[in-house]
Amino acid sequence: MTTTIDPAQPAAVADALLPYLASRLDVPGLAYAEPLVAIGRGMDTHIYGFRLAGERLTASCVGPLVLRVYPSAGQDAKAEREFAVQRFAAAHGYPAVAPLAVELSAGPLGLPFMVMSRAAGETLLDRLTGNPLSALRLMALQASAHADLHELPVEGCPLPSDGPLVARQLARLRGQTPAAMTDAMRAALAWLDENRQVVEEETPALCHGDFHPLNLLVSDAGAVTVLDWSDACVGDRHFDVARSLVIFWLAPYAATSTFERLVLRSVRGLLAGRYLAAYKKRLPIETDRIRYWKAFHACTLWMQAAALHAGEGQQMGAREGVAQEVPQSLPGELEGYVWRQTRG
Repeated sequence: MTTTIDPAQPAAVADALLPYLASRLDVPGLAYAEPLVAIGRGMDTHIYGFRLAGERLTASCVGPLVLRVYPSAGQDAKAEREFAVQRFAAAHGYPAVAPLAVELSAGPLGLPFMVMSRAAGETLLDRLTGNPLSALRLMALQASAHADLHELPVEGCPLPSDGPLVARQLARLRGQTPAAMTDAMRAALAWLDENRQVVEEETPALCHGDFHPLNLLVSDAGAVTVLDWSDACVGDRHFDVARSLVIFWLAPYAATSTFERLVLRSVRGLLAGRYLAAYKKRLPIETDRIRYWKAFHACTLWMQAAALHAGEGQQMGAREGVAQEVPQSLPGELEGYVWRQTRG
């Protein structure tokens, strides 16, 4: 019987991971050159950085590595999907890290996980807060990387693409509604269903699903690496652009310091506008599509925030402790955002 390791305990994870890596890499005497250290702010995964030491290590395993551990055994399919789409994007020349390995819940941790090389750079958010005067350049960089993604061919993509994206996303949202559904949430779902024809016809594109400044690394030379493909899908690219715009609005609520919160609140409208203007220089935007998808994403986040506050994080596949990071005021703020989109 497989033993499930607590993914929040780096020592336990490290002890279980090393024998697996030694066997997989066929490196006797494998050790940690640098121990597992928690990095990043993943909502639904535990992320660790580490380095290995040992003879006969391949070039891809000599440098800094990243371990992404999913919090429940029920996320095997999600891990496989993320592994496959990252390799697909990287194989087409897109700046995604091709994972080195994926293991499912029958593996050494009792949970699905991925191992990959660690890309160089700081998050785009850190670059921005460290130098606010770079906002125009950084937003152009984000928009360019996003347009590049949407121009990739989707033939052979390992993600499902049967039927319009809106049908798949609405079905997913209905399957994730919180136990304490409110009348306002039901009304929002009804509006989304009644207006779905706005986005039903689509030109399929590869969408990241969570394309924002915390998921983009920027090197000192200006090279971008796109992280966290767990929400990737194929469908209307306006879905992806709208998600980015909602995240810009949401950014102050995810800030980790008062300074960061104040900076993001004061500039979020400017950042969103700069990003959208730069994106439009590459690809056209249809306003009604953006408005619909903004309402959809805000509704999704509203329900997720309400579910977390109701203690439903485990059922959602969220890592432990996420609920404490979500402000109590957020569900109400998101509800207002949804209804503003429905009024045009």
